Amino acid sequence: MKAVTIRHELITEKREYSLVELLMDGRLSEGEIIPPDGYEEETGGLNRRLKAEKQYEWLLRLASRYPVYGEPGDAGTSCAEDEKEAFRTDCYVVSRYAKELREAGHFNDVIAALIDTAEASGDKEGYLSLMEEMTGKGPIFQWISRATEPVLLYYGPTWCYNALNVFIDGLKEGLAKNGIPTLTYDEQTEGAGGLTRFFGQEFQAIFDIQSWLFPFYLKERGLFLHDNLKGPKFDLILDHPVWMKENLEKLPSRTFCLTHDTHYLEFINTYYPAVEKTFLFPPAGKSAAPEEEILNGNRPIGLLFIGTFGDYRKKLEEIHASRPEVKNLALLYLYCLKKNTHLTAEEAFRETLENLRFPFTEEDFLDLFYDYRPVLQLIMYYYREKTVRTLLEAGISVEVYGEPWKDAPF
Repeated sequence: MKAVTIRHELITEKREYSLVELLMDGRLSEGEIIPPDGYEEETGGLNRRLKAEKQYEWLLRLASRYPVYGEPGDAGTSCAEDEKEAFRTDCYVVSRYAKELREAGHFNDVIAALIDTAEASGDKEGYLSLMEEMTGKGPIFQWISRATEPVLLYYGPTWCYNALNVFIDGLKEGLAKNGIPTLTYDEQTEGAGGLTRFFGQEFQAIFDIQSWLFPFYLKERGLFLHDNLKGPKFDLILDHPVWMKENLEKLPSRTFCLTHDTHYLEFINTYYPAVEKTFLFPPAGKSAAPEEEILNGNRPIGLLFIGTFGDYRKKLEEIHASRPEVKNLALLYLYCLKKNTHLTAEEAFRETLENLRFPFTEEDFLDLFYDYRPVLQLIMYYYREKTVRTLLEAGISVEVYGEPWKDAPF
């Protein structure tokens, strides 16, 4: 069974401490606190939005999840803290655990003690204002509280050889190392229905990759599924955002996008006003070997090409088999992309339409661009093959992954 151990000179014998006991005597948090394994994911670490008594609030959060056992030990070191900030934390704690204090019959006494502290402070009005903000669970209380709420991470399809879910694994590990608790949800196993268990729950953030859940709309109720989950929603977009048209045109409030490409960021800001804001977010990586080995030249992989293989010739055949008016526009767009590699995909498409004097409005542009996205995939496949072929012809070994590479012509 997971449990917390605290050590302090005030503890004379080993025994279990209740949450209320720890609430009533903040000195016990000044000693040694030994949390159980895995606490980072489940409760998080210190609340960085508090400026005083962080250990006290952290111990209470641990005690609300695990049993706490005390044993004799040293008093620990208590650093001098700002009295007003310590008062703010006390008020926050009293508000957060008001139910437990009431049930134990201590709530009125604690409130009276806080009022006495305010009157003796020399800044009675300021202290009482802080107390009112916290006990009323106003915006500042909510801001502090959100820092201890979990981040909800979505595991999705195993596309791209499960690389996206591996990224979620790494993000979860990184959040835990930074004291941020996490919850996970498997979209593949549970679909959309399992999210009902999170309805009404507050999250620091809800994170998905190229999400189909964020735009999920409940017609019978006239709202988005994620209107029932509290917290900002972040959708990591790795492909060109034109592919995400159906996912990004209509969204619940407080939905943000993350992307690794400045052009993608500009495209989202221009064509998807339902996205509240887009942030540049280059995905990080993990060393495949200890750093010292890599610095000494002992790299487990020399050069890795992470793209999948697709045969552009087959895509070209599909274009040639289309209706003449579609084929002509597609081939001219392809020519423009190949000739003008400095242009973004959308710039090249716009230039193609203008050169053809193709009638379109700004409202039409996104729909047209979406219809011709197979051309964009074709040019990507073309340059992927060209890139790897160039490296191989230069005598450089390249590591690639996935069955489709067996169909490559080299």
